[in-house]
Amino acid sequence: MEITEALAQAVHEIIRRELHLAKNQGKRVSPGYSMWPNLEDQKKIFQLLNPQEIGISLTENFQLVPEQTVTAMVVCHPEAEYF
Repeated sequence: MEITEALAQAVHEIIRRELHLAKNQGKRVSPGYSMWPNLEDQKKIFQLLNPQEIGISLTENFQLVPEQTVTAMVVCHPEAEYF
């Protein structure tokens, strides 16, 4: 999973660069982690993005398949903070 996390961080950096954000501006959160503990929210992401079209599926326990798949939301407000 280290490669997956590194790629997610790289994409976050691309978002920052394209939106001309400061290095520390923008927070990335993912379902199932402490900032967004409800893993069931993966269903909502699937409804919005239709990742099935590119071969990504969701188990009955809301885990992503293939295993190295990541979903996240990037909040770019300058006052966004982890709590």
